[in-house]
Amino acid sequence: MNTIIDKIERLNHHGVKMMAIGDDWKARKSLMGAILIATKLLDKNKTITRISTARTIKKQTQSTIRSTTRKFVSKTQQILSTGIPLPTIDSDVSTNSFSSPCECTEIELESTSDGGFYTYNRAIIFHASPVSESDISTANVDLFFYSAIIMFNLALCHHRRGVRIGKNILLRKGLVLYSKCVLLMKRYLRYVGGTHFILVSACNNQAHICLEHADGAKFHACLSEVKKYMRNHSRILEFKNELFLNILMSSRLFCTAPSA
Repeated sequence: MNTIIDKIERLNHHGVKMMAIGDDWKARKSLMGAILIATKLLDKNKTITRISTARTIKKQTQSTIRSTTRKFVSKTQQILSTGIPLPTIDSDVSTNSFSSPCECTEIELESTSDGGFYTYNRAIIFHASPVSESDISTANVDLFFYSAIIMFNLALCHHRRGVRIGKNILLRKGLVLYSKCVLLMKRYLRYVGGTHFILVSACNNQAHICLEHADGAKFHACLSEVKKYMRNHSRILEFKNELFLNILMSSRLFCTAPSA
């Protein structure tokens, strides 16, 4: 498993390097390869997890039946002998906690050339952590994070090129890829909690594409997501000032004057 994750990391690194030198075709090819491998590994892990869970549930069910039977017999004997049932104590259920699986490079912000809307415009490099072959749960959580990073990079590749050459089809693909990135990050954050700059960045960049397409409803919907996460987590976002400027500017966009 670690060998496959290392390959995903290398493909992402190569894609980022190709983006840096302006070779968008090679960048997209490398990033697509990375996301396909990550998706296949996730699907494989899910299958293993379902089989393992089914076996565990079966064993637990059988064990519970045997245990319940023994407890019933024991409690019945206790009641018959003393007339007072023994108290029951609920055992604590332990939950798995997942730490952040990698470190990310800093991303710089630049305003677009059409009026000051800030976009998160630097690709992200991650450093995969080793995972035990038997620890499928942690591997899946890590893969959600890595896949979200790759999806963000792929979306950014389409986004930047679409703006540069004026192709709406690339911008639409970028919008879809940012949406997938957001979904992956939300799944990841169910386990680790809090928020993450990738999630906020993807929502913010989605808003920019909607601005390019003059889609006011989706534009404000995306920025409302940004505002929601900033409300509780703005202190951890190093680029919050730029996002605040985007939000302030958004209030003046797509507003129509009242009819006479």
